[in-house]
Amino acid sequence: MGARLFKTMVESPLTDISHIQRRQAAISELISRSGQRSHLQDLLKSISDFERIVGRVETGSVSPRDFTSLRESLSVLPSIKRHLSRLPSLGLATSR
Repeated sequence: MGARLFKTMVESPLTDISHIQRRQAAISELISRSGQRSHLQDLLKSISDFERIVGRVETGSVSPRDFTSLRESLSVLPSIKRHLSRLPSLGLATSR
């Protein structure tokens, strides 16, 4: 988990019981499916920090390497979506 996401989750935790239960179900599913979890981790490792790249675009300090990272990251997203769609947990489909 990235530092910005962790900060957001700490500052604005889930308060709705149904959202909490869906997240718990999603986590339980990922824990019980170690092979699928490992594959998902590998896919996620290949994704660059979108927020950082967008910040560089906004400030005009973006480099060709950033655009390459962005292109490669975006190309992985369909695989991640397909992988998550194969997991039956409702939490994986609706987690924020």
